[in-house]
Amino acid sequence: MKHKFSKKWLALLLGAFVVVAAMIPMLTIGTKSATESINLYANTGSFSNKVITWTSSNFTFENAQSSSATAIRVSDSDHYRMYGKSEVTITALNENNISKVVFTTTASGNYATVLQTSVNNNNDSNLNVTVNGKLVTITMTEPVKSLSFTMSAQSRVNKVEVELAAACAHENIVAVGTPSDATCTDDGITAGEKCADCGKIIVPQEPIEATGHIDENGDSKCDTCGTNLCTEHVWVDGEVITEGDCTTNRVVAQVCEKCGEPGEDKVITAPGHTPVVDEEIPSTCTSTGKTEGSHCGECGEILEAQTTTPIAPHDFVNNVCTVCGTSGQEYVKVTTAPTDWTGTYLIVYEEGNLAFNGSIADKLDVTFNTFDVTIDEGKIIGDFSANAFIIEAVDGGYAIKSASGRYIGKTSGGNGMNEHTSTKYINTISLDASGNADITASGGSIIRFNKAVDQMRFRYYGSGQQPVALYKLVEAVPEPEFKGFGVTLDKAVTVRVKFNVTAEWIAANPTAKVTFSNGTVCDLDENKSYYTTTLTPGQIGNDLTVTLGDITETVSVSTYIEKAKAANATDTTLCALLDAIEVYGKAAARVEQTLTDLGLTGVEDYKVEQNESIISGFDNVTLGQYANIGIKFEKNEDYIYVAKLGDISLGRRVLANDLDTNNVLLIENLFPANFDDVITVTVYEGDTSTVVSTMTFTFNSYLKEASKKETIDDLDLNMIFATYNYGVAAEAYVDAHQQS
Repeated sequence: MKHKFSKKWLALLLGAFVVVAAMIPMLTIGTKSATESINLYANTGSFSNKVITWTSSNFTFENAQSSSATAIRVSDSDHYRMYGKSEVTITALNENNISKVVFTTTASGNYATVLQTSVNNNNDSNLNVTVNGKLVTITMTEPVKSLSFTMSAQSRVNKVEVELAAACAHENIVAVGTPSDATCTDDGITAGEKCADCGKIIVPQEPIEATGHIDENGDSKCDTCGTNLCTEHVWVDGEVITEGDCTTNRVVAQVCEKCGEPGEDKVITAPGHTPVVDEEIPSTCTSTGKTEGSHCGECGEILEAQTTTPIAPHDFVNNVCTVCGTSGQEYVKVTTAPTDWTGTYLIVYEEGNLAFNGSIADKLDVTFNTFDVTIDEGKIIGDFSANAFIIEAVDGGYAIKSASGRYIGKTSGGNGMNEHTSTKYINTISLDASGNADITASGGSIIRFNKAVDQMRFRYYGSGQQPVALYKLVEAVPEPEFKGFGVTLDKAVTVRVKFNVTAEWIAANPTAKVTFSNGTVCDLDENKSYYTTTLTPGQIGNDLTVTLGDITETVSVSTYIEKAKAANATDTTLCALLDAIEVYGKAAARVEQTLTDLGLTGVEDYKVEQNESIISGFDNVTLGQYANIGIKFEKNEDYIYVAKLGDISLGRRVLANDLDTNNVLLIENLFPANFDDVITVTVYEGDTSTVVSTMTFTFNSYLKEASKKETIDDLDLNMIFATYNYGVAAEAYVDAHQQS
């Protein structure tokens, strides 16, 4: 059997041999049986199919021509030529193996060297090749059945000698190598066997392929070795490491939900506080307050603490607190000298918060004639009517009387005090540059305060001691009083209301005004008896409210008219006028118009005596408290326009270039009692000596013609009739009562 020594086979064989060699001290390779040789003469070989063969009893020698090699030479009688690239094979026959081969070349040198190189080119570690002159010896570390190699170049030989070893019976078998099981990641190897006599591998060791990881339960871990097989972690929150709050980061462990492997902790940045404003609680006169603060809306931590503010002073008006209703007295420091010092006062030593006690009955000029007061922003609050002093005006100055009824003064210089229940000692009062009060007696001494511990008192002093201040009682100011109302039904409907209002109340309430619900606003005046408003016709039937401060009153013209008719039932003209006014007001309210154009234009009931083209007709006639009549003219800068009611001039005397943009002359405020009187409008040229045109009419005749217009609606028609009747009733009333 041929055996070609490939690199792979030799590597495996050498590995097994090394292992066995390490296990036993020496390898016995069988019993030498014989040495045979063959003379390699070309002409003695058997040539067939490009292969020449020589055969002995126990081995054969073959040389085969390759496709690219030189043809085999078979004619030499004393040697044989082995050309380059040809294949040489020596095979043992029978039960023999080859243990050594010796070639005899025809000459030393190149032929031997080429043969040595050709054998060594196989890189077979089982072979050892040596050269000795013409001899090339190939020794096997382990006997082989066959030896093959390729010639690298030409070599000439005439003999080959082969040492043969009898085949081993392999009766002494030993283990080869150390077997190992395959793991998930590493290959294993099987157990092997080898003949201990000849070294032949009987059972080669075979590799066992690594099993690979197995995860049958799907927990991303190898069921065999426990290796984590997760390649794409899915992180989920695990245990909370740090809870966290508004200012501390929250830390949460991360765990892969597939394999359970811990990951990098997740840090959630603290969001910071969420400020919530704690609203300011203002102090009142009965309770303390708090400043504005803030706290965190999430954790409740106080961010800005609220602080307590003190109780506010009472807001006394007329000695009653406007906030809580507490009664009391308010004494205000006098900082500007008044023209009149009369009033009720506290005499105060401000540095010590002490006041002169006017309640002492027997003698005021004693030590410790004081009582404590609290001064807050120039005010002293409390009921001190039993402790105060009253300053009265007298000839030459002022008398000062204690609440206990004792007048004080000092008729001579020096220190001391005169007191009497009826003698009004004269004092003068002024303020110094620092705002302190100088209460000077007729003798020249001034009230001061002695703060010496054993002499603490208020009295008159000739010099020295501590200055005092005067705090005046704020007297109650009478509230305004509603005193009734009246209605004037003359040329217009006028409502008058009366309030009693003092100058002190007006001064204390500088922004107060009398306000009517129809929009009229009146400023206060202490010398004014009545506050009035004029109603439009549409407001006659409405209730009218009037307000001043906290006072709100409701007055009704309709109610007033009913009372007036009841009180004057025998006066038929007055009652007719009052009825007409009511109807007029209701008509105006229905059209919801006052002082508004009713479309009463183009009525032809007027007389043009000459130059008819100059006067175009009525324009912009309106009804309200009075009648307003517009008459349109041709524009001419030389014309003068005069409107008269009898001998009384109406409207205005104007030049044409002063007319409005519509060239209209307006006759304003024609009273109802004059609705049936003749109105004359005259147009002059240059001066009043040359008449250009004249127009005469009555407003009632105009209303009659206006009522005939087909385009007028019912509401406007009612307004026209009510206006006409109002004028007729007013004229009758004026005629009956001889009023204008």
